[in-house]
Amino acid sequence: MNPRFAALGALAIALLLAGCASAFKPVHREALDYVPAADSAGLPLQYRVDVLDESSNVHYAEMARLYGFRFMAVKVTNTRDRPLSLKTDVTYHAGDRTLRPLSIDSTLPLLRQKTGAYAFYLLLMPVNVQKKELKCDGYGCGESAFIPVGLILGPVFALWNMAVSSGANNAFAEEFAGNDLSGKVLRPGERATGYLAFHDTATAPLSIRPR
Repeated sequence: MNPRFAALGALAIALLLAGCASAFKPVHREALDYVPAADSAGLPLQYRVDVLDESSNVHYAEMARLYGFRFMAVKVTNTRDRPLSLKTDVTYHAGDRTLRPLSIDSTLPLLRQKTGAYAFYLLLMPVNVQKKELKCDGYGCGESAFIPVGLILGPVFALWNMAVSSGANNAFAEEFAGNDLSGKVLRPGERATGYLAFHDTATAPLSIRPR
């Protein structure tokens, strides 16, 4: 086999094994089974950990673990007679550790799928498939012909993966950053369901206390 085509074939296999973009799966936070927070200071706060794993958003779950982030779905009602800031009026704890909520928007650049990386599929463009067939002309007969499959597969794989990853990143940001409760101020009697993110992977139960 021609070394050039062997190398291109190996490159094609390596790119395909590198994986494809992952679509974002809905979390359905309203339908989750929530756990009541311990020592909730009279606030009916409930939470659900590891929502990225449970919703099968594998890429975002793996990246969150890599950077030490934990995402929680949270349901809380302000039972007080005054506004309640989930950032300044309460503190969060896991065991004896104080947790500080992150702005989910600040985590997005680290967690997002790298859309531009899928342009590497364009490296498939020189790949040809050898097809043996007898062809004759005025100079003689030959048995080989090459089909330029890479000219089709390279751009198709690149554009498809870039579109899927871009759409997934937008959906992830809309769902999580768009429902970030870290800076939420609840009016008296208001109930909210959304997300909190912490730079902590503790497994101890979450508790909330007034400042």
